[in-house]
Amino acid sequence: MIGFPKTLQTAADYNRGHGYAMAGELSKEKMADAWQMLLTTAYAWQISEKTEAEAEGDPLCKVMPGQEENEPAQVFEKVRVAGAEIDQIGFTEAEVLEKITELEAQ
Repeated sequence: MIGFPKTLQTAADYNRGHGYAMAGELSKEKMADAWQMLLTTAYAWQISEKTEAEAEGDPLCKVMPGQEENEPAQVFEKVRVAGAEIDQIGFTEAEVLEKITELEAQ
């Protein structure tokens, strides 16, 4: 293979790229980044109905202070994106994390 693929669209593309990276034919860092992007795009931040007190200490929530002095804080919650690429391709989060770990271990 010559250079890193411009697009990875299928499980076969990811697995093939992973194999090339493990063999040293592709950048391990770029392949790990591609795997990480599957995890990153699986979630999005959306405005939550939770109160600031309910969101406190919840790792899936962020509280953003109001921009104006009297503006209330806004609570955002990290939610799974329906139809995310990771789901369309057919990988689980555990499988993707395992692939990243393999690349980082070498």
